[in-house]
Amino acid sequence: VILVDGAASPIHGHGNGAIGAVVTFRNVTASTRLTRELAYHANHDSLTGLHNRCAFHAQLQRAIENARAYGTGNALLYLDLDRFKAVNDNAGHVAGDELLRQLAVLLRRQLREHDTVARLGGDEFAVLLESCTPAHAAKVGEKIRNAVVHFAFMWHGSEYRIGTSIGQVDFHDGARSVAQLIAIADRMCYVAKD
Repeated sequence: VILVDGAASPIHGHGNGAIGAVVTFRNVTASTRLTRELAYHANHDSLTGLHNRCAFHAQLQRAIENARAYGTGNALLYLDLDRFKAVNDNAGHVAGDELLRQLAVLLRRQLREHDTVARLGGDEFAVLLESCTPAHAAKVGEKIRNAVVHFAFMWHGSEYRIGTSIGQVDFHDGARSVAQLIAIADRMCYVAKD
């Protein structure tokens, strides 16, 4: 596929009447591809391919605005991995990176197509469940937790098991900001970890 940008300019004669036109075409395939790649990298975590913190905050802000306008029920799940440091310490950071890549695929499989999952940094992840009841969000959280607990990461003949602690915050009125929701979910995550 070749993407083309075209322009036409009229040619005027002595009486200011149009006597023809000059049509130019320009191949914009490479520049369009580069623009798309830059937009992708600006919004996605380079290691896992999940949304990054910035893109997730934008999605969460949109969900807050929808909740304010329409009273839509939503939930934010904040995940922190348990025993991830042991993988990095014992098998190395390359193994830790591969575990995070595989975990990203595992998380995505637990969610609906329109749910948003992001890597916020390190071993912290967040999930935005839009148009979701608190009971459904709790079921999704438990589904994620079980999937992570049963996930066996293999690296050079060794098996590693991790877990996850999950904090859940439900919102439907748009009263809290992005920062407030994330802070509450983070606190709930540490309550779960304890």
